[in-house]
Amino acid sequence: MAARISVLLFLTFWACSGAGKKVLDHTFPGQVWRDGDTLWADIAVKTAGTTYDLSLEVGLKQDYPWRNLYLMTIWEQPDGFRQTSRIELSFQDETGVWYTRGGRYQVFLVRGGRFGGAGRYRLGLLPYVRADSVPGIRFLKVHLYVQK
Repeated sequence: MAARISVLLFLTFWACSGAGKKVLDHTFPGQVWRDGDTLWADIAVKTAGTTYDLSLEVGLKQDYPWRNLYLMTIWEQPDGFRQTSRIELSFQDETGVWYTRGGRYQVFLVRGGRFGGAGRYRLGLLPYVRADSVPGIRFLKVHLYVQK
């Protein structure tokens, strides 16, 4: 089972390591993400029906206090329509083994997604925790990969 997880993690890291277009690159002052501080990734779509993958990279300090992080995602379409959802990022397994490499955690938020029309889309990321801040967060990066 551990070998299978290692292979899956390697494939995720490998797939996320390409050159995709960086649409968000934020470093946290004091390495703390404050509650209510929504980070926005702007995505300009020129052609309707574009197929894409979207990856998220989170930089963690060694003393990050939890095994996971809940995020609120906010998708805003060019016409202003908003859709929200909650996701969980699991940084450790049940036995305490970290899924990070060098303090970096990478995951795909979207695989094979499509934009319905041309225009400016926005992805908002917001911590969804029962605290006023999330300590131990160094940075967040979002990359867009357009499939040909």
